[in-house]
Amino acid sequence: MSETTVIEKERTVTPSTAVRVPSVNEVRIAGRLGQDPEVRSFGKDQTVANLSIAVNRRYKDEKGEWQEKVDFVKVAAWGKTAEFSRDQLKKGSPVLVEGRLRENTWTTKEGEKRRSLQIEATKIQALSKTPKKSAELER
Repeated sequence: MSETTVIEKERTVTPSTAVRVPSVNEVRIAGRLGQDPEVRSFGKDQTVANLSIAVNRRYKDEKGEWQEKVDFVKVAAWGKTAEFSRDQLKKGSPVLVEGRLRENTWTTKEGEKRRSLQIEATKIQALSKTPKKSAELER
């Protein structure tokens, strides 16, 4: 028996079953919109907004010098959250996005399998006051 094996009430438990890892899929990210929201409506009252959030990242390179890189994170917002994005946000708007990671898979015309990871937003908060684009929002 190895040192990492645990005896639990007369049964042997291997390390892979001894550790219980909670399933947590929560994301919070703050940045600026890299482009205006791309909004589509389909079906009855179905709206989706695709966003790209620019997030700055600082790190030291191999010479010990600080470098800055921008990462663009894809976000999908549905329903009222999509409508808020369409009506209140534009390129450069600072936002806080909360949601969960979702993997998309598809096959290209050439038959290659592709995958991408994006945030499915449950909440989007504008981090600055933005002017309303439409008088309809005041109703």
